[in-house]
Amino acid sequence: MNCSLLAFHGGNMTKKERDKAWYEANKVSILEKQKVYREKNPWYVEKQKVYARNRCRTEDVKKANRRRQLARVGWTQEAYDKAMQEQGGKCAICQKTVEGRQLDADHQHSTPPKPRGLLCNKHNQMLGIAEDSIGILEATIAYIKKYQQETLCRKKP
Repeated sequence: MNCSLLAFHGGNMTKKERDKAWYEANKVSILEKQKVYREKNPWYVEKQKVYARNRCRTEDVKKANRRRQLARVGWTQEAYDKAMQEQGGKCAICQKTVEGRQLDADHQHSTPPKPRGLLCNKHNQMLGIAEDSIGILEATIAYIKKYQQETLCRKKP
């Protein structure tokens, strides 16, 4: 093992830090090899240009996919945005904001589906599992209350 490699195998560096250090130490050689490859393979350069052009369209594709996803459950992007503003960006059940993701567009499971409100993923799944049945949800509440009462009774001396 040569000396330059030893520097990247020891110490308390993360893999990402080691990779970055290795790249910096070998940058000139890497760039030279890439240049030679591009000169020998002009098709690769063209492929990269096409990729770069299409990358700009990715946002349009994401927007189109989102519109299709919302339409499947009876929502439009405008209705979603309006509901988001009315609810202040919070779940209609727990009133919490969701960091790093959008709220789920809740809907009645009818044909065609009818929008109801925006929910965090946890509460949207809860309604789906309960099959939107008030009876199941009331039985769930009674079950929780029963065991909360038992817990409260045991805590009193």
